[in-house]
Amino acid sequence: MGRIAQHFAPLLPDFADKFDFKDARFMGEPIDYLVFDGLEAGHVKRVVFVEVKTGKSGLNQNQRLVRDAVMRGIPIDWEVVRMDQVDFDDDPAMQESTSESTDDLLPGDSPPSMPSPP
Repeated sequence: MGRIAQHFAPLLPDFADKFDFKDARFMGEPIDYLVFDGLEAGHVKRVVFVEVKTGKSGLNQNQRLVRDAVMRGIPIDWEVVRMDQVDFDDDPAMQESTSESTDDLLPGDSPPSMPSPP
C-alpha cells in the first residue's frame, strides 16, 4: 500500500472492524501501526503491532524480525527518557542543529530570535 494511503488504513473496514481508529498510532517503519487496544475507552487490554498490506505483498525482513520476536513473547519494556537531563545550551551539536537558516524566510518574515548567551 502506498505510504500516504497507509495513514488512512484505520478508517477502512478491515481495520475498523478490529480496532478503534483512535487507539492506533502510525509508525511507518518497521511496522505501520501500534494499536493500544482499549486506550480510548480508558482500559488498554493489549498492544498490537499492525502491518498494512495489499494484495499478495509480504513482509520485508525487518517486519518478519519484529513479527517473530513478538510471536516468541519477547519482553516488552517501558522506558522514560528525561529531556530535562540534557543541557541543549552546552551541546554544540544541538546548537548547530537547532539554529535556523534565514535562507528559507519568505518576504516579510522575521528571523527566529535566539536566546542571549549567559
